[in-house]
Amino acid sequence: FQYLSGAGVAFKLAQGICMSLGLDMDIIYKYLDIVMIGTIADVVPMIDENRLIIKKGLKIIKNTKVKGLSYLLNYLRLNKKTLTTTDVSYYISPLINSLGRVGISRMGADFFLKEDEFDLYNIIEEMKEQNRQRRTLEKYIYDDAMRKIKNLKLPLDKLSVIFLSSSKWHPGVIGVVSSRLTIKFNVPVILVAIDGDYGKASCRSVGNISIFNLLSNVKHLLERYGGHDLAAGFLVSEKHLNQIERYLKHRLLNANKKNVEKVLDVDSKLSIEGMNKNKLLDINRLSPFGLDNQEPNFIDNNISFISFTKFGINNRHFKGFVRKNDRIISVIGYNLGHKLKSRNMTKKYSIVYTPVFKSVHSDLFIELKIKDFN
Repeated sequence: FQYLSGAGVAFKLAQGICMSLGLDMDIIYKYLDIVMIGTIADVVPMIDENRLIIKKGLKIIKNTKVKGLSYLLNYLRLNKKTLTTTDVSYYISPLINSLGRVGISRMGADFFLKEDEFDLYNIIEEMKEQNRQRRTLEKYIYDDAMRKIKNLKLPLDKLSVIFLSSSKWHPGVIGVVSSRLTIKFNVPVILVAIDGDYGKASCRSVGNISIFNLLSNVKHLLERYGGHDLAAGFLVSEKHLNQIERYLKHRLLNANKKNVEKVLDVDSKLSIEGMNKNKLLDINRLSPFGLDNQEPNFIDNNISFISFTKFGINNRHFKGFVRKNDRIISVIGYNLGHKLKSRNMTKKYSIVYTPVFKSVHSDLFIELKIKDFN
């Protein structure tokens, strides 16, 4: 199976060792929650073995054998019983990743290995601090990249590819910013952090354009590279950087435009008035959701936003409540904060949404994850 994450490859190696030594596979199967987190964080296709790893991992994490994970879930106030791939990608992964992005990678390994309560709380505190630093660095790189994009003097809707570099960018954070820019402009993005004589790049793609295959064609110019179709990275000597830039821009400018058209597929019309726990349980039988097994999207209209607050860097997300007739329901919208304005609170909207379970204390309720509205 060629779409395993790095964590998945490590898991297969552990399986192979168990087989060669004649050991019981349960030794490693009880830690599938760790493999699950790595698989989700790597944004690999949610099919075949990845799907099984995540489905099993989400069950195992309910009674995790990893003390650090148990403490982290308590800190984040996440309900183990209703944990989803979204919870992992938006809350758990960024904290763990922060140690490797701007902190000390070894501490990330200690987080999974340590048993001492004092050590684990110190690591979680370090995660929080490094995540704060990561957010500050991310905002600086994002703002700087946006300035560079505006200086291109191209209409923003005419951008076909973004390739930018700077010696002032932190290499551990450019991947997060690449993802944000790809979401914002729906074009492939390559950001390069220059350090001395080398550039470390993070690439994100869209549609059916494989950034990994494009890099494979020029691997003789790269010090190293890796990744998959939609997300990859490379290290290149600065003397080859201009050649790589010209090549990628040329190939991506001539990519089939149908591949990059942003389309939000809607599966069905479904009134939020009829949404209940039994219906959501039925929907969740299709889970876990992710790349190549997308969440089902439903559409409804005559929706009013009755209150909201924005959060995240540059207020790019929002959460609040919507109403349809007598039904009021909690909502959250990722990367849609720019679309929701207080002056438009009297309007009626059509929304595309996915219903999810949310827990507060021990209570379970339904929340709508807003994908778009107009």
